[in-house]
Amino acid sequence: MISSLPTTFNLRRRKICISHVCLICHNGVESSFHALVRCDAAEAVWEESKFWELFASFRGGCITELFLFLREKLCKSDFELCCVIFWFIWYNRNQILHGGVTKEPSAILEDASLRRNEFCASLSSMEVKVLDYEVPRNYKWKPPEAGLLKLNIDAAVVKGYTYVGVGAVVRDHWGPIVAAVATRLVGSFGVFIAECLALREGLQFCLASNLEVNVVETDALNVASAVLSYSPLSEESSILADISLLLRRFRNASVHHIPPTR
Repeated sequence: MISSLPTTFNLRRRKICISHVCLICHNGVESSFHALVRCDAAEAVWEESKFWELFASFRGGCITELFLFLREKLCKSDFELCCVIFWFIWYNRNQILHGGVTKEPSAILEDASLRRNEFCASLSSMEVKVLDYEVPRNYKWKPPEAGLLKLNIDAAVVKGYTYVGVGAVVRDHWGPIVAAVATRLVGSFGVFIAECLALREGLQFCLASNLEVNVVETDALNVASAVLSYSPLSEESSILADISLLLRRFRNASVHHIPPTR
């Protein structure tokens, strides 16, 4: 992600003829690290933040190393706030370069804190029910109550393959399959991400097919738990945010964890 920022350093790497010197402070190569940390405009923000002493103690010169350093030193909430500040620094930088309205460091820090708090509040307000219950070891699939539809999802991950398989099945209270979908998704994903993708694909399929599912089952406990609570800066956050929004499109859908059937 960081290497995709259109800094002068990255633009020159892509053979775009442009000076590599920072266009704001004219002091050093405009790398991602310089633009977000060492440039005068960025440094002024960090100096006013509670993270300044920590930034001053960092001896590296690589943005990736800095992220790893911050992830190790900061608690979850402070690390998230740092990431939001990075975003606002980059946004303000673009405003300076393109003649937009710029903000003082104190205003940037205030906006970043407000934006993070608003996002976390929006996540906590999502009324998504995730139910986990004890089941016998010899668990077998059970039909939903009369008049309801149940969605079961699963994913298949094979090490070394550049794609994963995901599938979803919808059944009514009689048991026969009402609808089903299976597809391949390109990418080398781990099991957790693949299960999240399967859940999203299944819900999208039901909406597209006008199937009002009431019960959603997955054998991935971590997925069922993550739907209810996850970090907005985690790798899977965008997928889980989609899932939360999709669930709200149904009138009364709940997510359940079940053990794998044998």
